[in-house]
Amino acid sequence: MKILFVSEVYHPILNGVVISMDYFKRELERQGHSVFILAPYNYRDGNDEKNVFRAPSLPLSRSLDYFLALPNWITLETAKHLKPDIVHSHHIWRMGAFGQRIAAELEIPFVQTYHTLMESYVHKIKLLRYLPFTKNLTKAYIINHSRKFCNQAQTVISPSCAMKKILKSYKITAPIEVISTGINPDLFKFKNKSKIYQEFKIPQNNKILTFVGRLAYEKNVSMLLNAYKLIASECPATTLLILGDGPQKTEYENQAKKLGLEKNVIFTGFIDPQKTKDIFCSSDLFTFPSVTDTQAIVILEAMIAGAVPVAVNKLGPTDFVKNGYNGYLTSNNPTKFSQAVIKLIKNPKIHQRFQTEAKRTALGFTIEKQTAKLIELYQRMVSKKR
Repeated sequence: MKILFVSEVYHPILNGVVISMDYFKRELERQGHSVFILAPYNYRDGNDEKNVFRAPSLPLSRSLDYFLALPNWITLETAKHLKPDIVHSHHIWRMGAFGQRIAAELEIPFVQTYHTLMESYVHKIKLLRYLPFTKNLTKAYIINHSRKFCNQAQTVISPSCAMKKILKSYKITAPIEVISTGINPDLFKFKNKSKIYQEFKIPQNNKILTFVGRLAYEKNVSMLLNAYKLIASECPATTLLILGDGPQKTEYENQAKKLGLEKNVIFTGFIDPQKTKDIFCSSDLFTFPSVTDTQAIVILEAMIAGAVPVAVNKLGPTDFVKNGYNGYLTSNNPTKFSQAVIKLIKNPKIHQRFQTEAKRTALGFTIEKQTAKLIELYQRMVSKKR
């Protein structure tokens, strides 16, 4: 089968959408399918792997993180020449609409994955931060556009059950199937924990708490730091590793200093994916405060690596973390969050039991199993078109 992935972003940008596309692409190709990727041209890096095609674009920021896609007739003819059996879009904006056009002209199925709770990202538009009425209108527009766009797809894929409920609340009537991005357990075999302690100069007796994610407001890192202040006062032999970069990194570093946490909190900056997995394998707990992640694949990666999760009881994590069974889900409150973490630190037997169950849960979401669901969906849709 030939599958065309259409997206607004791709490498060298690395976010949850790109990671999901990469994981599925590799597994689909391993099983003998051909996967092509169509994304806007990125001015930061023109060296693409095989089967990656670019549409003309204009940069939307000086940092060259995101681009306005300007696909033209050459882009269309290139895509049609590939003769895909199905178009799988990962965004609902310009490239998504272009993907719909490709599917319509080739008379092939169109599937849409709804990765991001976009209404929660309105704050990124600076002007709207100061205009609440306009912010509400923008949210209403996003919901309305999401409904209209998704209802033109043969099937919508949601990365979690929690996100499916939200899409249903948008009054999306197209069939919605839940297919999470899977993990590869073979990448989490790192055993040299002392190496991580040495590299980051962590005292050998300290428990390692880890956060991985973009350092931006929507990840709720400020709440995590406030919670960790309470954790460190009760359990001083701990270190919080914050992996990632982003627009609020300096702000969070300053917050940690004001809280007197400089010695206990380490901001690593960007860490390459395999090194991140090694850190997961060396961590005791995974602390995840985000309230906007529709799946949070990092939760599954932490669980398979043996880092017991404590997460805010919101959206994606609720599909995997079963409160009091393989981790803890708490309210978005520093005190409640810290209490859950402290309980696990002070109760090794509970931690060990949760660790075992967390690994067992994660094994139910391997990339092989999740890709099998995706292939079954593709085959069903293609057969209907014939």
